Amino acid sequence: MSTSPIMAAKRTKTAADEAPRLANGLLDLGAHAPPHTKYVEFGGNLLMVGFGSIGRGTLPLVIKHIGMPANKITVFTGADREAEARAAAELYGVNVEIGMLLKDSYAKTLDPLLKDGDFLLNLSVDTGSCDLMTFCYERGCHYLDTVVEPWLGGYVDSNLTPSQRSNYAQREEMLACRAKFGPKARTMVTTHGANPGLVSHFVKQALLNIAKDTGVKVTKPATKAEWGALAKTLGVKTIHIAERDTQVCHGTPKKTGGVCQHVVRRRVHQRGLPAGRVGMGNTREGASARRRTPHVWL
Repeated sequence: MSTSPIMAAKRTKTAADEAPRLANGLLDLGAHAPPHTKYVEFGGNLLMVGFGSIGRGTLPLVIKHIGMPANKITVFTGADREAEARAAAELYGVNVEIGMLLKDSYAKTLDPLLKDGDFLLNLSVDTGSCDLMTFCYERGCHYLDTVVEPWLGGYVDSNLTPSQRSNYAQREEMLACRAKFGPKARTMVTTHGANPGLVSHFVKQALLNIAKDTGVKVTKPATKAEWGALAKTLGVKTIHIAERDTQVCHGTPKKTGGVCQHVVRRRVHQRGLPAGRVGMGNTREGASARRRTPHVWL
């Protein structure tokens, strides 16, 4: 099998690649970085909840590509990420709030940080997504998160049935919020991480590229049905999205036929608790083999 030309192509370094990075991985956007395109101007405040790897990767993008003063951005994170948040404050000029959002007190915590027209960017875990969306709806704030999450302990709450703790139940609760808020509410986007989320934009651009390269004249679709119709017109039947795994298990090579889990232990435990998240299956080994091997995926 030949190597894909996309995978084989070498990426050309840009000036941004030469920008110094701090020990915490933050990108220095100072004199070494080229001018950045501002795709939108935002006049409100932006509250980023969570400052793990996703938060630290997202903050420079917000500063580079959204037209707003850094002092109108606040990073809200736990004490375990305080050092990284303080470094970001010194480097970019953003504000920092150290604390934790809890089911019984989140509204009191968020009240002084968000007002009408502001934006809540939820990049945390163990925060009740639907409650936060409702909070934003009631105060006229925009909202975006990467996944629908229950509050801390929601996955193991013995007062709830397995079905009530499932992802399906959380999605149904989120859909009920959409029906309650109506079309006049501020924009809220949920479950928009990397995959699902960002990959949807990649797929749409890929469809437009295919249409252009094959000489198919199209108007950019605006609805789900129109995007589906475009895929059908182009003969696209299956879209496979593969994520390249570049992580290393402390220098130990992965064994053939082995299963490795790179998510931190706490998240592996949490993801395995909701009903329906752990599945067992059988896979044949070899064309004529009778032996079957159980698989577990999260």
